[in-house]
Amino acid sequence: MNHPDEYRASGNGHGRGNGRGNGGAVRGVGSGAHAESWWGSRWVRALAQLLNPRLLARGRIFAGTGRLLDLDIGIGVVLAQAQEDDGAVCHLRIELQTFDDDTWERVTATMAGQAIYAAQLLNGEMPMDIEAVFNTEGVSLFPASRREFHAQCSCPDYARPCQHVAAVLWVIGEKLDDDPFLLFALRGRTKEQFLAAIRAWRSMTNEGAARAEAAGPSAAPADQVVAPEDDIEGFWRLGPEVESLQLRVAPPEVEMEVVKILGDPTFAEDETFLDRLTRIYRAVTRKAQEVAFDE
Repeated sequence: MNHPDEYRASGNGHGRGNGRGNGGAVRGVGSGAHAESWWGSRWVRALAQLLNPRLLARGRIFAGTGRLLDLDIGIGVVLAQAQEDDGAVCHLRIELQTFDDDTWERVTATMAGQAIYAAQLLNGEMPMDIEAVFNTEGVSLFPASRREFHAQCSCPDYARPCQHVAAVLWVIGEKLDDDPFLLFALRGRTKEQFLAAIRAWRSMTNEGAARAEAAGPSAAPADQVVAPEDDIEGFWRLGPEVESLQLRVAPPEVEMEVVKILGDPTFAEDETFLDRLTRIYRAVTRKAQEVAFDE
């Protein structure tokens, strides 16, 4: 099992403290609600296969009480705090098995071949067939075995895993609704690392295609080349490649796909830049459709 040496959150997962402070209300993390996205729901279904149903139900109820605190998701690890009935705070640490570099490189190469993957993720959506990409490499994006988990909680509950661990795992599904990249982080890659790798692969692929295009097709023998003035009719005739060309005019599946793949325009100081660019893209799309269909 690969685990990172450093994590974003502090805390060692041991000991109990009092989280009541000056008696103020404690702000909880999570709501205990069902995940709305298919990938968040898929996470919960995976948990249902691995945890006792009663335990998972207790975890969901606890998550809805607002006593799950300071949840932080890092590379292959989740750190959190939970407040018990007496006000004492227990510390949790949950580690999930991460994928090795070779696996991530193969997955990245496959996904880089289709820009729709990165574009959908940047649009806050998990591609429907993404599980198949990972399964092809012999791994499961969603947890498939209890052996992939290692959980610690400082509470005195004799049952392991405890309801606090179940609550944290439930809330992860809620968090995935807003950011599917968190699932990648749990498996060993941050959003920034994944997108940088995607861009590197696509850049390398595009450079290779550009070199091949620059080289051009192999030249025909000199005795087979017909001068344009000797074949005036053929000069204006469409070749078989053009005659078989099919054009499809339709709005893009992912709006502003290229912009989303490239990332936020940090060079632009105007905060309204993306909003204005979105309106321009939509206007160009409408105009292209009008011209294509002569509306």
